[in-house]
Amino acid sequence: LLGVAANQIFFFTGLNYSKPVDTSIINATNPVFVLLLGAVIFGEKITFRRMSGIILGLCGALMLVIFNGNNDQGVHFSTGNLLIVMNTFCYSLYLVYARPVFIKYNPIVVMKYVFLIGFLMILPITLYSMLQFDVSHVDAKGWWSLVYVIAGTTFLAYLFTTYGLRKLPSHVVAYYAYVQPVLVAAIGIFFFSKSLTLITIISTLLVLAGIILITAKPKINA
Repeated sequence: LLGVAANQIFFFTGLNYSKPVDTSIINATNPVFVLLLGAVIFGEKITFRRMSGIILGLCGALMLVIFNGNNDQGVHFSTGNLLIVMNTFCYSLYLVYARPVFIKYNPIVVMKYVFLIGFLMILPITLYSMLQFDVSHVDAKGWWSLVYVIAGTTFLAYLFTTYGLRKLPSHVVAYYAYVQPVLVAAIGIFFFSKSLTLITIISTLLVLAGIILITAKPKINA
């Protein structure tokens, strides 16, 4: 319910009514949600080091998204944005609750049931739209894009996240969402000849500093 059904329904419906920049900004709150939910549900400690790392990464990601968004000045309230908030909250709960399950059971087996049950939940909601869908209007680029969404941003993304949850705390796994805007900026620079700006450099350093803070092991006093 949390990892596939509610998460994906809220995301794609919200994206349809929201703006990509707004969506990126709201999704940047995912690690904050995970840290807070982990503390409330499992009593995980919110240390100064963890919170500092997440705040640094949040600042870096928001700088990239806002200042490189070109046509937006921040998040504006809308039904789409509210749905994206729900999407982010559901996925955060999924990361928190899924980690003990992935540690106990084989990740591939868990993924099989997560996607199977998620499919059965989504099917009644999407069946009418699927029947109205005219495949003749989809060109080759559209089909390849669909394949990439299914294989890349869904199957592989969930698979890597699953194995990450076996080895790392939920808040650390969630934190790597902040690397996404940095990668987008890097792809733009190396493959699309976009210029390297001061904002990009500062944002990247903030995200990397955050990674160091949240992944560094605390010193044990002798």
